[in-house]
Amino acid sequence: MNPEAFGASYEESVRIPLSDVEKQIQNERDRYILGAFTKDHQLAGITGFQREHKIKTQHKGMIWGVG
Repeated sequence: MNPEAFGASYEESVRIPLSDVEKQIQNERDRYILGAFTKDHQLAGITGFQREHKIKTQHKGMIWGVG
């Protein structure tokens, strides 16, 4: 991974309580995080998805955090 590709630094991220991180990654119907794993159960990739909520754009979604 390339740390310079992320918006937050390690120094900022390490100060965030784990309970706050857990709240941010709760899967919901229109907002979730997916992981891809190897045959020996090692995390190989991750991505997030979030659907738009407005009536005229709810058919759209955003894929983020592909890595």
